[in-house]
Amino acid sequence: MLGIIFTSFVDMVEERFPEIQVERLLETAAPQGGGAYTAVGYYAFEELQSLVVTLSNMTNRPVKTLLYDFGVYLFDVLKQSHESLLWSKEHLFDLLACLDTEIHRDVMSLYAQANPPRFTVIERDEQKIVLLYESARHLEALAHGLVVGAASHYQRNVSVDIQPSSTALGSFIIVRLL
Repeated sequence: MLGIIFTSFVDMVEERFPEIQVERLLETAAPQGGGAYTAVGYYAFEELQSLVVTLSNMTNRPVKTLLYDFGVYLFDVLKQSHESLLWSKEHLFDLLACLDTEIHRDVMSLYAQANPPRFTVIERDEQKIVLLYESARHLEALAHGLVVGAASHYQRNVSVDIQPSSTALGSFIIVRLL
């Protein structure tokens, strides 16, 4: 996974969980790479899993809740580096519809080893967009948080429903405007 995911997670822990010592989190999680992350590095997904599970144990908060909160936080981080893309999209659904065709394509051109999730638009109208999320990592809660963060950027209230799909790697993410 891209280093910015790891550096952002550590930053979120420092900001939102001041009672948790990041050094203690890293010692307890014992990530394979040692926990010295850079935004441009590339790290094993299992390291993020270990960090999230360890934080869950330390805070008594469910993993899915932590991933959702991290998704909301991460959107604010990513929007700083992709501001021009956001301004070129007038609507939340325009942004969500271009995840594979623009954003993840650009990630892959910069990081050949990256394995971002796939987002396929299944249905879209003025009030709803249905995306098929496919990833072996099953970070639907993180994707949910990212969608909510994006909706906040566009000053839209949304409901997000995540339902399993018939594919082993997928879930439907249904976003409705409120």
